[in-house]
Amino acid sequence: MLMVGPVVQDDLISLLLRFRLHNVALIADVVKMYRQVLVNIKDVDYQRILWRFSAEQPIEEYQLLTVTYGTASAPYLATMALKQLADDESGTYPLAAEITRRDFYVDDLMSGAESVELALQLQRELIQLTQAGGFQLQKWASNSAEVLQAVPSELRGADSPLTIDMDESIKTLGLLWNPSTDIFHFSVETFDFGKLTKRIILSDIARIFDPLGWLCCVTIVPKILMQRLWQENASWDDEIPHQFVGEFVIYRKALQELQQVTIPRRVIVPHVERKELHGFSDASERAFAALVYLRTMDNSGTVQMHLLAAKTKVAPLKQVTLPRLELCGAVLLSRLLTSIAASLHMQFDGVFAWSDSKTALAWIASPPQRWKTFIANRLNNWKPPTKCNSKDITTETLFEEPLCLRFATNSRSNSSLKFTGVLSVDELQCSLFSLIKQVQRFHFAEEIKCLLAKDEIPYKSRLKSLCPFLADNGLLRVGGRLQNATLTYNQKHPIILPTHSPLTTLIVRHVHLSHLHAGPALMLQVLRETYWILNAKNAVKLFYKRCVTCYRQVATSSTQLMASLPSTRVNPAPAFFNCGVDFAGPFLLKAIKGRGIQRYKAYVSLFICFCTRAIHLELVSDLSTQAFIAALKRFISRRGMPSTIHSDCGTNFIGANKELRHLRQLCHSPEHNQIVSKHLADTGIKWQFNPPAAPHFGGLWEAGVKSTKYHLRRIVGNEVLNFEEMVTILCQVEAVLNSRPLCPISCDPNDLTALTPGHFLVGSALTTIQEPNYTDIRENRLSRWQLMQKVVQHFWSRWSSEYLSRLQQRPKWLKHQPNIEKDALVLLKDERLPPLQWKLGRVIQTYPGTDGKTRVVSLKTADGEFKRPITKICLLPIETSQSSSDLL
Repeated sequence: MLMVGPVVQDDLISLLLRFRLHNVALIADVVKMYRQVLVNIKDVDYQRILWRFSAEQPIEEYQLLTVTYGTASAPYLATMALKQLADDESGTYPLAAEITRRDFYVDDLMSGAESVELALQLQRELIQLTQAGGFQLQKWASNSAEVLQAVPSELRGADSPLTIDMDESIKTLGLLWNPSTDIFHFSVETFDFGKLTKRIILSDIARIFDPLGWLCCVTIVPKILMQRLWQENASWDDEIPHQFVGEFVIYRKALQELQQVTIPRRVIVPHVERKELHGFSDASERAFAALVYLRTMDNSGTVQMHLLAAKTKVAPLKQVTLPRLELCGAVLLSRLLTSIAASLHMQFDGVFAWSDSKTALAWIASPPQRWKTFIANRLNNWKPPTKCNSKDITTETLFEEPLCLRFATNSRSNSSLKFTGVLSVDELQCSLFSLIKQVQRFHFAEEIKCLLAKDEIPYKSRLKSLCPFLADNGLLRVGGRLQNATLTYNQKHPIILPTHSPLTTLIVRHVHLSHLHAGPALMLQVLRETYWILNAKNAVKLFYKRCVTCYRQVATSSTQLMASLPSTRVNPAPAFFNCGVDFAGPFLLKAIKGRGIQRYKAYVSLFICFCTRAIHLELVSDLSTQAFIAALKRFISRRGMPSTIHSDCGTNFIGANKELRHLRQLCHSPEHNQIVSKHLADTGIKWQFNPPAAPHFGGLWEAGVKSTKYHLRRIVGNEVLNFEEMVTILCQVEAVLNSRPLCPISCDPNDLTALTPGHFLVGSALTTIQEPNYTDIRENRLSRWQLMQKVVQHFWSRWSSEYLSRLQQRPKWLKHQPNIEKDALVLLKDERLPPLQWKLGRVIQTYPGTDGKTRVVSLKTADGEFKRPITKICLLPIETSQSSSDLL
């Protein structure tokens, strides 16, 4: 029944941000704030309680006349009373009234002033203003001793650091401010988790109080761990899998080290002349983050930079590309910059947003309506507070890069000597060693622990045979047996690296590129001079195979398990009921016999039956559509009406000579395809095209063309025939091809014939296959008609038992391959160009077969969209499952 009411004060984050701007800091607390505010007499019935002061007294009913802690309306009523008091007394105490409206968080005051005099005036006004409303301020604290002396000792706070927390009774990691040193630090309690469950991890995450995100580089770890536990479907109270326990232990150890972290409260230099906000965003496949720094410069040119706030978010469970996560990080940074700029109530000389993603920056610089919903929605939300300057920089491994290490060194140094200019060899090497030590501590934690304790390494350790030791700089190196060899120190004691680590991959990549894309043997030799990578051969070979530049030199086409034969190839049907068509030629003919007669080009149209492999040849006088339709009519008149005709799409006719280009142009001509399709539709015939550039899809008629040319070259040779002679030769070649055996001749001496396509072309119509089965009836019991049908049925019986069994085996493409997925990057093979000039494309659609295997895809290149078989593309070896920014 009691309403919560609106929020009338700024949030804690805004107060903490402004608290860091003052030269002199002030903190105080209102004594029993809720009990100083009376409730309207009409509303006291909502605060009735039953109470007695001892067990001997009867229970009585009471009405609470003041605001009661724990009720829904209590925070609003108390803070609104304080705000109303400030409005009422603003004429008498203008400075204190403004601070009361702006710098109170419930009953806590966090404010300050630029000078001691102004701080003393503010303190006096605040005491008088609050007393006018019946409130009393106590627990005063300040970084200025002069300000504290003006406060009675009974109203001062304790000398110990003050806790800044929302509810310190349930927090184990709190933000503390030490007034004497004027710094922030953190308190961390030990945590004995015993049996580690998902409930305990979530409880531990909730205990961390980090309103400004200063610890986000550590606190993001358990959040990612929690997300992975959800993916594993771990229950709330069962012990988590063993592989997650080690990660949580490392996180808790890192949390304990946070007690040594100190952060200065004051973020503005004295006599400031320039103030800038700098925000950085970055992302990996596990999370994305945004950080905001305040950069100030005084009149002498001294510059200071301080971290103001940071935010992190885990990546969504649904896989999102890294550029999109970078864009999410930019949106998070935009919101953080806007919030901070609004909270600080000050003018900035510049607001800068930085990202290392060129793709995200290009999206931000373009209109949202150009992109799909995901990107457009985030571009609409990307609203920086002012005009931001964006520039591409590198922010990977922020705290271990050479530039960052130099920045940290210069910041900690009290000397006027600062490191500037180009990074030195020592700085680069120091950065590399820092990264290697982190990786070694993560992957070889148990071995390093044993070495530090001067114990034996476990017998089952992968490093046992290497006799490892810790060098003076803390690196784990190989002990080995080469101490007496005349080799360098790195060759005798190489640095140990794990097999599967992004840092290892980066080192292998550096060696590969610096040695001009060296092969595995040379890479391994160079690496062994400095590093000992576990299972190095596999690591080097794996990287070499994934190098896109090297792969393009030896790119291989994608393959898939050879598909099952279509039903039209393995089910009985009349000859040429399902057939394929192709062209062969050109062939030179002459009009009539004699010398000096003009020659012209003719072509052969080949029709082949899918079921019996019977061949029909037609001579075509030219490459016109009318000539092809005439040949098709002659074929139908002799062989019957087909149900379906298959043909190539035309790109398989690509060749160097002019005639083949003309043949290709005919097959690609829209007018030709439209006229032929209309003619076939009128006659009830389906015309199906194979994918472009896929001659192996028409292997049946390609083999027929090859056989036809084989006989023509031997019969005709260099002779130039006339049309009549060529037709005669083609009929003879057709007869020979239809007499070829479909399967090997039997070894049975009584079986003198082989099954040929001619068996299915001679005799009565083949539609009589559905006659009763006469194969098991004696011939003397059959009529002449039934005897003829028995012969035909015997042919089909042999076709089923002998020929079909020959088609059972797959001659090539014997392995199941993973299907090519949508959005995969591929190379489009072009036999006319060297591999380095093959075009890049992205798969936009796949066409799985009846067995679920993809053998044809559509892809998009810079020149347009194409439909190609997978044998004409090469899948690029690009790895997307691992983030290169996670150095562990």
